[in-house]
Amino acid sequence: ATAAAAAEAKAAAAAAAEEEAERRKKDQRSKDEATVAEAIQELEGLPATARKMLGDGLPHALPAPAAGAGEGAGDDIQPMQSTFTRLVAESFDNELSRLAASTEECNTTQREAEETMLRLESAVIDAMDAAKAREEEVVAKVAATQEAAETVKAEDAYHEQAEQASAAQLQAWQEARDARARAAAISAGPLRALAAGDDVEGGDRASAAASVLELVSDKVLCAAASSALAVAPADRKPFDTLAVGEVTKDIEEQISKLDSDIAEFEPQEAHLKAEVLGASALAFVAREALAAAERAAKEAKAAAQQAHLGVEVAKEEVKGQKRKISEVAIRLVLNEANGAKVRKGIAALERLTGAAPSAAAEEAAEEEEEEKEAAQEVVPAKADAETVHGSAKEAAASPAHRNPLGVATPVAAMAL
Repeated sequence: ATAAAAAEAKAAAAAAAEEEAERRKKDQRSKDEATVAEAIQELEGLPATARKMLGDGLPHALPAPAAGAGEGAGDDIQPMQSTFTRLVAESFDNELSRLAASTEECNTTQREAEETMLRLESAVIDAMDAAKAREEEVVAKVAATQEAAETVKAEDAYHEQAEQASAAQLQAWQEARDARARAAAISAGPLRALAAGDDVEGGDRASAAASVLELVSDKVLCAAASSALAVAPADRKPFDTLAVGEVTKDIEEQISKLDSDIAEFEPQEAHLKAEVLGASALAFVAREALAAAERAAKEAKAAAQQAHLGVEVAKEEVKGQKRKISEVAIRLVLNEANGAKVRKGIAALERLTGAAPSAAAEEAAEEEEEEKEAAQEVVPAKADAETVHGSAKEAAASPAHRNPLGVATPVAAMAL
């Protein structure tokens, strides 16, 4: 009876083990079918219609579960099924080749983009240095403009002062010239005509005589000459002739005196006029220098603005290059992820069809094992973090934490 019971228990255990093994086979098959279907959808090298065709035909192309139980499982597969699964396998291989080529291209692009990024970042620094230099130049040019404006102000003041200081003297010297010219004109004109008894210009001898007598400062001589000039030379008495001669002599002496004065002050006049002219020239040069400084400052500001624009352009180029590098990096990550899915699909398809494991399937197995190990490392780390976090919360909630010195608080004292 005991042996019979043991045999019965052993048979039940064997049946349960067989049932569990069958369940695991079914689970693995379902998982493999889902893995292959998911990998088909990652075939970016195929159009969507082709991926849909492969996905729809996959369930009908796989061998029956019994046939896929072990080695030689592909012996009962139909030719159409074999052709379809081979088409799926070739599509996976083509996708891995495409991903490898894409990854190689991305690596080259990434390397070139990073080299370009270094140059662009250096260009940004250079542009910023140039902008800084332009700003410093603007400051210098503005300071030069202010200095030039102060110089103009000082030179204009000096010119105005020189003109005001010389105006009275120059006017006096000019009046002396005018007086000499008037005396010479009267001497050569009305006086000569009246003395000789000739006709005067305009025929008004009284007016001519009056113009002559205006130059005579001696009132006695002026009174005597007034009547003498009105008498014709033939009718003049000796006194009249004497009076006319004295008037002529007086005017000639005035002309001589004025000539002497003019000869004496002409060098001073030339010097004073040169000084005024020099002050005017200095003021003109200062204004020209100010205009040049203002133009230089304007040009410096424009150059600084252009330099700042260059900085912004350089920064935008860096941003664009960063986007390019980011896009390439994303593409590399996607290639790696899609490649892993395709390799898992290859391994799953080989298990479903009973084919010998390929290099891609072995790589997929290694990747899956690495993922499991990584997941196992994450769990203890997470548990440790939760423990530390919990201990910290408990410590923060403890009375010792709230009152580390152990001093009796009012609430604690009331409790005592």
